[in-house]
Amino acid sequence: MTFKEKFRLLRSGAYFEASRQLDEIRAAAGSPWRRNPREGRRRGIDHYPPGQFTWVVATAFSRFKAKFNHYPNMVRPHTFNDKVMWFKFFGEIKTPESGNKLATASFIPASLLDQLSCAPLAWQGSSARLPQNHELAAGVYYLKASHGSGMFERLSYPLSSERRSRLEVMANGWLQKPFGQDNGEWWYNVFTPQLMLERSVQGDQDSISWNFYVLNGEVPMVGLFLKSATTGQEYSTWLGPDFQPLPWQPILPPVPNYQIGPRQHEMLRYALEIAKPFSAVRVDFLLGSDDRVYLCELTFSPGNAMSRRPPEVESLLSAPWRELT
Repeated sequence: MTFKEKFRLLRSGAYFEASRQLDEIRAAAGSPWRRNPREGRRRGIDHYPPGQFTWVVATAFSRFKAKFNHYPNMVRPHTFNDKVMWFKFFGEIKTPESGNKLATASFIPASLLDQLSCAPLAWQGSSARLPQNHELAAGVYYLKASHGSGMFERLSYPLSSERRSRLEVMANGWLQKPFGQDNGEWWYNVFTPQLMLERSVQGDQDSISWNFYVLNGEVPMVGLFLKSATTGQEYSTWLGPDFQPLPWQPILPPVPNYQIGPRQHEMLRYALEIAKPFSAVRVDFLLGSDDRVYLCELTFSPGNAMSRRPPEVESLLSAPWRELT
């Protein structure tokens, strides 16, 4: 962090508010600083050097206030965003698997291995040189970075030379990006990032992402998300655990023409089983054109504590999340 960035955090008051809240958390009887994480897990306080930790929290606080006009409350977290903010720094996260899209399959429990898999992986690599046209079958793929969020692109093989060149420049930028390190999503930075090509499980059709919020063994909400490959338009719908629309909905247009059937109920069962080792996680699925369910990814900081939701939805998500571990 540069001197200029530190000066801005000091001047804004974010550093002092972060320090105040951290001092109160540190002094509490049940402070995370008074215990060690479970084997195979780490926390933000284990990842960041002491001299860097408060500045990272202050950066997250500054961005939060810029969006919501108030600081998060990590001392007594009440809203869902407050709890996500707390979890980024004090929650125990399994490493190095968490956040690594190439390791998503490792979260499938043995009891589900014969029922569930991830989308077919066509290629992975540590450089942005994509496979040549003769090396992959013609069809639709998703190019993704193995770390972080928002770094993906839908494409079709064979690639034109111009399209390949643009993709490789973009993908190289992804590989150089230390995603989340500066504001608390540290677990994306404990493994070497790679690129991957997944075969589209819906072929040339748009895929709905079915996102199950599992909080202390309960699913208060299922989020549907769709992005049109032709127009770029995004759609979103919120459902309850009974798969009925919630009274409150996102500002995006609703997902069109979705259907609820046996596979969605299977997703709910899978999500609850996958989430058993965690106090809070969002488990995302895709439904393939072959009518099979595919595990997409696990998210441990939905929206990075920066999502705008109606207060009723914040309360709905927050209420079951009683144990912040």
